[in-house]
Amino acid sequence: MSGGVDLYSAETFRARGMRLQFIRTTPFEYAQLRPPFVPNLSIIDVMMFNPVEAIRSFLYRNYELFEA
Repeated sequence: MSGGVDLYSAETFRARGMRLQFIRTTPFEYAQLRPPFVPNLSIIDVMMFNPVEAIRSFLYRNYELFEA
């Protein structure tokens, strides 16, 4: 799995009374240099083509929490 999920043991956290969750970006589109849209590029790509308020909106609305 991506994002270092495999580095952690959910059972170890549970044994200490904690719940381990990870953040995963949900799909969204934005203007890029030229079509067609290429998904899942870096946050740097998002930052190059969007104003700060749009970036904030993407980050606050386009994610989900999941347990591994």
